[in-house]
Amino acid sequence: MTRFYKLTAFGLCLLLTGCAAPQSSSDIQAESAPAESAAETLPESSTEEIVYDYVHGEDGYFSLIDEGFGTPVKVQESGTCWVVSATTAMESNALVTRGETIEVDPYKLLDACYSRDRKEGWFLAENLSPESFGGWGWLAAVTLANRADGWLLTESNNYTGASREQLKEAIRTEGAVNIGITDRQSKKGFFGEYQTVNDPTGDAYDHAVDIVGWDDHFPKEYFREKAKQDGAWLIQNSTSEKYVFYWVSYETPIIDPYTFSVTRDYGDVIAYEQASGSTVDGGDETVTANVFHHAGTLAAVGTYTVADGQKLTVEIRDAALENVLYTQDAQYDHKGYHLIDLDTPQAVSDYAIVIRYEGEAPVEGGSYEDSFCSYRPSADPGVSFIESDGEWMDLSANVTDPAYAPNNACIKAVYAKS
Repeated sequence: MTRFYKLTAFGLCLLLTGCAAPQSSSDIQAESAPAESAAETLPESSTEEIVYDYVHGEDGYFSLIDEGFGTPVKVQESGTCWVVSATTAMESNALVTRGETIEVDPYKLLDACYSRDRKEGWFLAENLSPESFGGWGWLAAVTLANRADGWLLTESNNYTGASREQLKEAIRTEGAVNIGITDRQSKKGFFGEYQTVNDPTGDAYDHAVDIVGWDDHFPKEYFREKAKQDGAWLIQNSTSEKYVFYWVSYETPIIDPYTFSVTRDYGDVIAYEQASGSTVDGGDETVTANVFHHAGTLAAVGTYTVADGQKLTVEIRDAALENVLYTQDAQYDHKGYHLIDLDTPQAVSDYAIVIRYEGEAPVEGGSYEDSFCSYRPSADPGVSFIESDGEWMDLSANVTDPAYAPNNACIKAVYAKS
């Protein structure tokens, strides 16, 4: 028996948050003047001047910039922190993992995320502009999974729930980690040359930035709200050219941490969904399939994993979903999006890609709408299927309440360049 769930992993517009455009001069204090002077952190009875002259050592310290992997500083327009910081993370990944310097235009990606020139996907209300509305890094990822401005997502790892050491390893090996964070003025401080933030209760973010390093010994006294322990993340910001880097205490929650890898390799990308918004559960194994009618050399298959360590088996079959022509196993340490390069590229025309997922499988999910934005899916008959009790069931049919409609399977056919 296959069970269907409402929108889950992709998130709804309630999460479409970003640094909103300043509404008054007080809102841009952090960009024009120190948020807190050191003097304001002293007890009223103190007459002693404190000197904030901390210098990091080698032990417990790492910085992508110091390692020669710094990326150009981008300054956001209005509420575009989420897409600006996401493209910075993509450029960082290319530099760290491949030694390549790339430039991903955040505003072309922004236009693709909210494009009105399509029949399905995310759409803003007519009176809203993409620059002011906001978003989050995962929206950039799912948009690039179908290609945007020539860039194609090859991997995006979701580090939600990861340990501090796992995040450090991700920065070392994958480059900057894109995160959401609270941006409350009352939690910011200036201590000597250091701009800092400590917001232990900030579990709902309104700003997006990139972690580019850390210092395990950064003094706990260097925060307006004093930390209980030493240690902080080095953050690359996008709000202004003046205050680009600052330190965030380890005690501040890190929300929605992702890494992104993109390329201009590969040829056509054929996909039926604009996002992964839900899952289907077939028990120990869930099997979904997409049928394609596009001739060329199939070089890779793209899909999402919904759990860390999830195992997959990719099968290339005939269009009738009967004969297996090719199989390949895969497993990924982290949930997220993955492009599976075929060990042996396949010449195809009319065919199906079947994926066997350990546990749940990603699907597009149902529609969503509020006064600000909407997600509109569409599913054609004869395209996406799920195996249920030994039979192939067409996902275009509303098999349960429409709010639970699975719509398309999240399987993308990625071709070699011709």
